[in-house]
Formats: sequence, structure tokens, C-alpha cells
Amino acid sequence: SSLSDLSKWMMADYGLWNNVTRSELEQILSKVELRPGAKELIDYLHRNGCYVVLITQGVDVLADLVAKKLGIKHVIVTRFKYNLREEAIGVDAVLSANDKGLALKKIANELGVSMEKTVAVGDGSFDKDMFKVAGLAVGTNCKASLEPHVDYIVDDLLEIVPILS
Repeated sequence: SSLSDLSKWMMADYGLWNNVTRSELEQILSKVELRPGAKELIDYLHRNGCYVVLITQGVDVLADLVAKKLGIKHVIVTRFKYNLREEAIGVDAVLSANDKGLALKKIANELGVSMEKTVAVGDGSFDKDMFKVAGLAVGTNCKASLEPHVDYIVDDLLEIVPILS
């Protein structure tokens, strides 16, 4: 199955990091800087009563660090399973390319929000499924191949604020 293949790929990818523990990975990834305007955009959304969810196929450790820096409480990401030595031993809750749209639908349903009132912001081909179901799709620094799938393209995250106003 594609989920099984994705799980195997993720574990092989993680294995390339020379058995880095979760704590070591957190220390390395804590140095990653947020995109310019990210904090200001999320603060704006929170001030205006928006529920923000981070849906990513990235590394769970990085997703959690970014969410903490931005004050995002809900993160949907593929998570590694760790042993007591903090070594990755498996993958849990795999989020495949087609799951981003399903994840957005599920969250909207749980919150009682119509899909027309949802906004998807993304920059890659794995965001297409999410763009299809969202009420508004915004591409950030995206390739030309994504242009047909989004309503707006922005270079700066703060350009999203007037779109939402």
C-alpha cells in the first residue's frame, strides 16, 4: 500500500540522520528560522478569532517546534515512534499527500466550520488536495505548476492579511 511505502521511506530517510535521537534533532531543528511574516500572520489570525491548524508532511519534531513558536495548538503530522533511548523505531499516523484535504475536512467538521470558510496556505504539490477542498487556497512562493490550484499567490505571508480582510 502507499501508506506502507511512505512509512518505509520515512524510516529510511530518518535512518540517514545517523541515529540522531529526538532530543538531538530538537536541538538541531530549533535553529530553523520561521518564514518572514509567519508570527505576525498567525498572531493576526488568532486576534481575529481564527482557529489555526498546522497540517504538514514534514518532520514531527520540526512541526512541533514551529507550532510552539507560532502559538498553534493543533498539529497534524506524521509522527515517529521512539524507544526509551529516543531513537526512531517506527512511524505512527502517516499523513500521505491525499490526506491533507481529508485532514482539513475533518478539523472543519469537528469545529462546525463550513468548508467555504476554510483557508489553505501551502507551497508545494502535496498541498493540492488541501487546496481543492478549502474555501480559499493561497500559494506561497509556489511553482508555476501550482498556480491553477490556488486562488491567490503571495511572496510574503503578510500579503494574506488583506486577502482575508
